[in-house]
Amino acid sequence: MAAIRPTRRCLCFGGLGGRFGLPRAALLQQIDARRFDVVMLRDPKQARFAEGAGAFAATFVDLVHAIDSTFAPKRYRRVVAMGNSMGAPAAVHYAVLAGVERAVAIGAQPPGDARQLIQGRPAPPAFDPLCDCLGHRPCAASGSLAAPR
Repeated sequence: MAAIRPTRRCLCFGGLGGRFGLPRAALLQQIDARRFDVVMLRDPKQARFAEGAGAFAATFVDLVHAIDSTFAPKRYRRVVAMGNSMGAPAAVHYAVLAGVERAVAIGAQPPGDARQLIQGRPAPPAFDPLCDCLGHRPCAASGSLAAPR
């Protein structure tokens, strides 16, 4: 009998500790492995994925493109982006930029949290626009990613 190929992908953006804050075992036990592929992403610089994900991508836009080329989310019928703590805003931003169906943000931290200032990072903008009205966003609004610059 041929193996069933998963038709759904879950992209998990990890929190400050470099891991997905929910107990991974509990999350993975609730996901049907016959239907879902799961990708766990971490941010070694602890910069809310704004500086990409280590050697995998240098910026957040590069990360969106790297996810597309490496993990091929377009071949899945459904893609869900999940994030916890500092990974929660990244999951939502990824969903908007990549045009995925749904984002789940658990324990999202505000973009201007004091930890960034203590670490010497520049203050983020006071207004972080996140809506589908941003036709000029880095990736094509059609849901397919634009070629990397």
